[in-house]
Amino acid sequence: MPGSAWDNTKTNAGANKGNFALNTGHDGSASATYTPNIPRAGMYDVYEWHHVTNGSTAAPFTIRHADGTAQTTVNQTGTTGGKWNLVGSYPFEAGATGSIVITNNFAVSTGNFILADGIKLVRAGDVQPRFANGDFESLSGDPAGNPAAVLPSRWQMGEGAYGTNAFVNAASPFQGAYALTFDSAGAPGGRADMTQAFTVLEPGTYALSAYVKQLDGGAGVRPALDVTDGNGLHLMPSVTLTGQYAYYAQTVVVPANTDIAVRIGIRAGSGKVSFDNVSFSRIPDNLTIEMDNNDASGVVFSDASWRNTGVNAGAFKGDFAVNTTRGGGATVTYTPPIPAAGMYDVYEWHHTTAGPTDAPFTIRDAEGTTDLLVDQSKNGAKWNKIGNFAFLPGAAGERVHRERSSDRQLRAGRRHQVRPHRAVYAGRAGKREAGQAGIVRYERLWRIARRELCRQHEHVVGRQRHAV
Repeated sequence: MPGSAWDNTKTNAGANKGNFALNTGHDGSASATYTPNIPRAGMYDVYEWHHVTNGSTAAPFTIRHADGTAQTTVNQTGTTGGKWNLVGSYPFEAGATGSIVITNNFAVSTGNFILADGIKLVRAGDVQPRFANGDFESLSGDPAGNPAAVLPSRWQMGEGAYGTNAFVNAASPFQGAYALTFDSAGAPGGRADMTQAFTVLEPGTYALSAYVKQLDGGAGVRPALDVTDGNGLHLMPSVTLTGQYAYYAQTVVVPANTDIAVRIGIRAGSGKVSFDNVSFSRIPDNLTIEMDNNDASGVVFSDASWRNTGVNAGAFKGDFAVNTTRGGGATVTYTPPIPAAGMYDVYEWHHTTAGPTDAPFTIRDAEGTTDLLVDQSKNGAKWNKIGNFAFLPGAAGERVHRERSSDRQLRAGRRHQVRPHRAVYAGRAGKREAGQAGIVRYERLWRIARRELCRQHEHVVGRQRHAV
């Protein structure tokens, strides 16, 4: 505790562990520094504790985190005393590189003293994406679709000139108001691109993704969606663009504290290409999504022929829906909130019962539609794998369960999805259908994907599909 104005001998039953430090100076010469040993990089909620007292209403706090320094104030009066108060959420690297500093440069008008007591950090999740939607929405753009003169934040122009070979406009966005357009005509070597550099704090598998479409030019126009890391430059393989937006992505396995540079634009050919929803984000590990027939959202029954009142100890959460009609017109649709593009194993659950041997399921995923049958007369009270399918981020993929001609009742149990070995793909959104309405569980096993990627030392680029 630099400075001479701290009294670290104070006690109070309401203080954290019964003791605290007090400072009555206002000259900014004294500070109390807390240096936590962070076990895993990520976003952390920072809290402070003080007892009920009449301290400063604006005690100065400085948080030194992975992205820089943040300054804020904390109300240390009785209204906030005796509890943990959220100071803010910040990214921290693993180890003892960050700190929380309380300094006595508070105004006399805010109170007579400040306190240094309990500090707590709670991991709130992975480090936030370095960028999402490419930061294009932060620009004003031109409602008429003409080029915007302001360079998007954090991006640097590579080949070509900004305003001529690259610009933000409102002419053809995929989502939101603006997209980034590249025009390689007249650019050196027919290349027009932009780059962004940053440091990845948290190890894991990361995806650089974008929606891309061609506005002008021939079949020889090649987009760039490239990553440079400690292992070199990872180029996106050549793809043929169309006049419709398609989702493209590639992944890299990144250790902690790695400098990354990404590049988007036109690598070859004369033409115009638009990029939108460009993002670089960490792919979650061991993700599980479970859906039940009684979920408040994401599960839709087509009509009243479904009786969503069944109960059984072997059903997921003890309940299920049943359908005894055979016309093929009644469905129950599960729409999972997919957080990241990838290949997913999908499972269903039904309790032990004399169900149909041919319960129809339709999976609408990024690659189209797949129809298949599930035997619900056996393998009850456990997860049964339906298949492996490609899904885009968001609530775009569906699984639909449809009643059909059969000699037995159709039951809707739970559904389960596991993400296996392939890490990235490109495609359009889809759906899936099923008969027994229960839960769909979508689980992604990224550990498998990451082991494969590490072993092969490669990035993976998936197939392109038109976005719908």
